[in-house]
Amino acid sequence: MTLAEALRITSEPQRDGLERRVFLVTGFEPLQLQTFVAATARKASPDARWTVETGTFGSWRGNLDRAAASSAEAVLGVLDWPDLDPRLGARASGGWTVDIVEEARTFLAAIRRPLSETAARKRTILVPPVLSLFPLDSTAPEELGLLGSGLRLAMAEFLDWVVTNTQVTVAAPDALDDTVPPAARRDLSLDFAAGHPLATACASALAGLVWKLAFPEPRKKGIITDLDNTLWRGVLGEDGLDGIAWTLDRRAQVHSLYQRALASLASSGVLVGVATKNDPALAKAALSQPGLLVDPERIFPVEAGWGAKSEAVGRILQIWNVAADSVIFVDDSPHELEEVRAGVPGVECLRFDRASPAAVLGLIRRLRGLFGKRTVSIEDRLRSASIRTAQQAASEARAADPETFLRGLGARIWFDDAAADVSGRSLELLNKTNQFNMNGRHYSQAEWHDAVGRDRAVALSVRYADKFGPLGQVGTVLGRWEGRGIRVEAWVLSCRAFSRRIEHATLRFLLELPGVERLQCEFRETERNGPFRDFLDALSAERPSGRVELARERALAHLPPTYHTIEMAPELTYARSTTT
Repeated sequence: MTLAEALRITSEPQRDGLERRVFLVTGFEPLQLQTFVAATARKASPDARWTVETGTFGSWRGNLDRAAASSAEAVLGVLDWPDLDPRLGARASGGWTVDIVEEARTFLAAIRRPLSETAARKRTILVPPVLSLFPLDSTAPEELGLLGSGLRLAMAEFLDWVVTNTQVTVAAPDALDDTVPPAARRDLSLDFAAGHPLATACASALAGLVWKLAFPEPRKKGIITDLDNTLWRGVLGEDGLDGIAWTLDRRAQVHSLYQRALASLASSGVLVGVATKNDPALAKAALSQPGLLVDPERIFPVEAGWGAKSEAVGRILQIWNVAADSVIFVDDSPHELEEVRAGVPGVECLRFDRASPAAVLGLIRRLRGLFGKRTVSIEDRLRSASIRTAQQAASEARAADPETFLRGLGARIWFDDAAADVSGRSLELLNKTNQFNMNGRHYSQAEWHDAVGRDRAVALSVRYADKFGPLGQVGTVLGRWEGRGIRVEAWVLSCRAFSRRIEHATLRFLLELPGVERLQCEFRETERNGPFRDFLDALSAERPSGRVELARERALAHLPPTYHTIEMAPELTYARSTTT
């Protein structure tokens, strides 16, 4: 984005939408950076009225405190070397003496606690210095000296502590390297004149970076990959098991890189499936070969056959129970990519160009960007296995009487206090679940913190396991006691947990809490929450719309039988032990 474009965007009248604020924390004069952030915000979310707040020149720590006390939903911190010690900036007059390293360490130690406390309530981004250090040492610029080494080590240790111990999202030090080379990032004239050290191109790229980190696109859920000339080099049906390769000695290392990327993504909870035009038995044998870098147990399902790949992709989406726009399809053939793109609208199709190692590396970086997440939860690790066992469960269910099948699951549900959830899973479920979602409302970290901490709050996390294995936390309920009932403001259930009557057991648990005579559910129909609408439709006296009231006796009378053993955390002092 050019400065002229950013100025044009920010000069246009804003729509009458929800007012939203972010706080840009810098020690330098924001100038162009503030303009670029504001323009990026308007382009990304034009229906909101955005305000980008800033602080006082030369006071990074003070501005962090101001951001923490503000009503901003996100704090965008850009740390520069002069914030650690003014002598590291172009505008200072002090000399480059050995005590600079100690001063820098003192500053970094002082901001640890306020950063951590801010991130506990607000989405907080930290960008480490994007500008190069001046030549501080007696050594030649291309040789590392003691001051430069000490400052870089202090920064590295600080960033390691932040990533390990806080909820702050930290930008990678090389995040801008592909966009703006280090030599083109500084504008010394503008720094001297106005205290803004960033060149225009750097300010533009930096605004895009902080925004992407603060408000990332929804993460994709699964990768469907081709096999021949994608997962390995060669065509299985023509070259046989001995003819396919993915190793350096057989000149197929790009396929090894791809397999390693898939293995890493699968271990973090990304679903991996296969759509291939191959004989099913031969494909199964190939995927079982020793030396394959992706665990075959992590690949499910494998759709092998001779029909259109779009049909195979469609079947995988049904098994995963995810929307098309949550999935990536990777193939080496432009023809197959186009066929899937046309046959399954919404699926993003990416080419594996085996002839270009640079393109393969770009593909891997793209995949990491689409699926990357900071922490991997227990639920992430269980996802693939739970879908596989769900297919087994569905097969058994089709062969048995439904009630007999449900009764024989040996299902257990744990209700825990979501206010004590330090993993972030409860908030994650609220913000990414679509189908069984009462109203589609998303919560910021601060809104969630305030909601679970208020008087008379009801905040449940729901975990589940049965004879097929654990699913981890699959549900979240948020509400508040009102008189003789509970007003339910948010209620979600993971699609992996469907058909086990977990939602019915949760409702029974809520209705049987001491003193509850009714639930008032703040329902709002969305494009995807048909399952929740159907759930309410079966229990309420009229078609769900707006605030839906579920009277205790009527709702309990309309609930189907539930066979779960219920357990609850001691923190749920307002609840009582019950088995349904």
